[in-house]
Amino acid sequence: MAPRFAFWGAVFLPVATVSSRNIIGKDIAAVVKIPAQRAFSKAAAAQYLGISPNTLLDMTAAGVFHPVNMRGRRAWMLDDLDRYLNSLEPWHGKR
Repeated sequence: MAPRFAFWGAVFLPVATVSSRNIIGKDIAAVVKIPAQRAFSKAAAAQYLGISPNTLLDMTAAGVFHPVNMRGRRAWMLDDLDRYLNSLEPWHGKR
């Protein structure tokens, strides 16, 4: 079957459906979104992280992210964005 694509902000994502069986024996289908690219513009990287582009620039200036130069434009790499997200502490608040 050919992959389907969903539009997410400025990024096209392939949509894969995964089927498996859960504990009670019923089929479960999940849609998994995987970024189709490894380098993101400022707007796309901010949207991926769920923050504003200005916050992304502030975090970059503080040394949290190290964008690369792609033909004279800054690009934020998916590995760096994911590394940051994985480093966050779990939420233990009431809401």
